[in-house]
Amino acid sequence: MFTFLTISYNHEEFIIEHLESIKYQINRYGGGDEFKYILSDDCSKDNTVSLVEKWLSMNKGLFKETEILRSEKNQGIVKNYLKATNAIGPGKFKALAGDDLYYKNNILFFDNYDLVFTPVIEFFDNTFRINPLSIAFLIQNKETHRLKTLVNYANPFNAPGTFINDKLIKDKHLRSFISQYRWIEDYPTWYYIFNNNENINCIIGHDPYVIYRITSGISKSGAHTKNHDFIEEEKQMRKKLKVKIYRFPKMINPYLYYWKFLKLKLKIVDFRTNPEIRAFNQKIESGIKEASEYFHEIRSNAKNFYKQIEVN
Repeated sequence: MFTFLTISYNHEEFIIEHLESIKYQINRYGGGDEFKYILSDDCSKDNTVSLVEKWLSMNKGLFKETEILRSEKNQGIVKNYLKATNAIGPGKFKALAGDDLYYKNNILFFDNYDLVFTPVIEFFDNTFRINPLSIAFLIQNKETHRLKTLVNYANPFNAPGTFINDKLIKDKHLRSFISQYRWIEDYPTWYYIFNNNENINCIIGHDPYVIYRITSGISKSGAHTKNHDFIEEEKQMRKKLKVKIYRFPKMINPYLYYWKFLKLKLKIVDFRTNPEIRAFNQKIESGIKEASEYFHEIRSNAKNFYKQIEVN
């Protein structure tokens, strides 16, 4: 059984688009498989939960099981994430924030890997983009020992685009390690896994599977009420783990990127001479238009949902 896991807090503006993207995945790729849906809500003050309940009521045939986890008070991202992942059963799953969307590529086929790192399509102000540098650097350094070196200096992985094995996320020692934080669950997860497991089976994917809304999240949006708390916790985490967390540059500037990571003594080559990276970049150029078309299809489906509940 595949589990779709939604982590939400005040996502009423985006949650139906998120759910419609799940529906797209199941209708197009589900084939006879069984699915579970879990909403883990961190005491939203808006209509996030009630909208999910109405949507589930209108789409009963999609899931074999559904579960809504509520909090009586806001506990923070980490506790909400731990509560949510504790509810999954054995089998593949994907956790995603309620303001992000699954893209049209098939997320259901990943198997036999501990970790899969993929690019995300960033979405802001009706603009779609993929930063080619982040995934290109991982392609160059995809051997596990190089990724381990990298993760001790930086957070190179984009959490929305990451798939993690259900057995890894159930590790009680990992869960204890990340529970010391309130707002940051992704980097402590990568740090612990790569430093406490000798044989990690991971791959770097070339295709995007998530549309990441960068204007509303706690780590990207200065307007978010908890952004300051996130930044302060990141600073304290950096000191405690004795690492320097580099934020990837927003502007595509390979020279800035090179100089920040040369000290890691990792494999640095000209991106233009790597055939795997050239193929990846070509795929990006052809895929952005498709992302816009797909998004407007999902948004149209969401609008139809709102029309139906108005009638009813």
